[in-house]
Amino acid sequence: MVAARERALSRHTLKYADGKVREDAKDALRGRLVALGSEQAHSSTQKGAIIAGTKMRTLPVLREDAYAIRGSTLRLTLQQCRDENLVPYYLTVSLGTTGTCAIDNFEEIVDVLREWPDVWVHVDAAYAGSALCCPEFQHHTKCFPSFDSFDFNMHKWMLTNFDLRYAMRQY
Repeated sequence: MVAARERALSRHTLKYADGKVREDAKDALRGRLVALGSEQAHSSTQKGAIIAGTKMRTLPVLREDAYAIRGSTLRLTLQQCRDENLVPYYLTVSLGTTGTCAIDNFEEIVDVLREWPDVWVHVDAAYAGSALCCPEFQHHTKCFPSFDSFDFNMHKWMLTNFDLRYAMRQY
């Protein structure tokens, strides 16, 4: 998220050639930056926004949408941010939230973000990302080239870290 913040600050202040003017513009912009994530997103998104010194806005998700971020909700939230003079710079999308295993609607998100090229998109696949090793789930990655970062934890399904530690103690 800090990398996303710095990218946004740099991109939004490119027009200032003078170093001091550019730094002052970055300082003025920092207080307007807002990170986004759904109600189902891991709490690390909110904690990251605190660490990055930025605001956080939560996108509502509905049961009938399988708790996924939909493009229409994202578009509305982005417009609300713009109306409030906020600058969205980061979005967490989820491939299998911990609470409900929700998978956000990546295709709709990519479509909306064509109008918002400065929003860094992070795919949180910490819980269900291990399923991507199975061919039948790889269709979920079709939109990943449009995103900026990705994480998953092998130990959550594959128990890799725990097995390695256990095996090392045996010898």
